Amino acid sequence: MQNGEVKTLEEAGKAFGVRRERVRQIKNQNLSRIIHI
Repeated sequence: MQNGEVKTLEEAGKAFGVRRERVRQIKNQNLSRIIHI
């Protein structure tokens, strides 16, 4: 997300140099952490 713009997992992966699946895993890990706070 940049300037409030939503990115697809694939776009985020390209921006960070990782695969779409890794972006999904990181997203899910962080959502889980937020839910458990």
